[in-house]
Amino acid sequence: MLKFYAKQGALVSVPFHQPMVGQAPRYVGRTQNGNQLPAIKEPFAVEASSRMGMRLARICGRGDLLPADKATASHCRVPYVNVDHVNGEWVPAKQQRKTSNSNKD
Repeated sequence: MLKFYAKQGALVSVPFHQPMVGQAPRYVGRTQNGNQLPAIKEPFAVEASSRMGMRLARICGRGDLLPADKATASHCRVPYVNVDHVNGEWVPAKQQRKTSNSNKD
């Protein structure tokens, strides 16, 4: 199972989805909220061996989606980066600085 988050500033259409007339297009990891398309908190999940899974793995590999877990990152051959959901977008998590207790003479 591959899991993806929407990347900030990117809209990736759900592969092989053909909306009916008058129906809104669907985007990976996003939902329609009026005129806005905020990223949802749940990852978009798809079977790795499916046609859609193979297509999304290629899209993630070129940098247009964020892998939601280490297994997906490994499958897509991209580095895994921790992300936080902030103001309707997925952004890299802030690294907390480790403070070292050093003895000063």
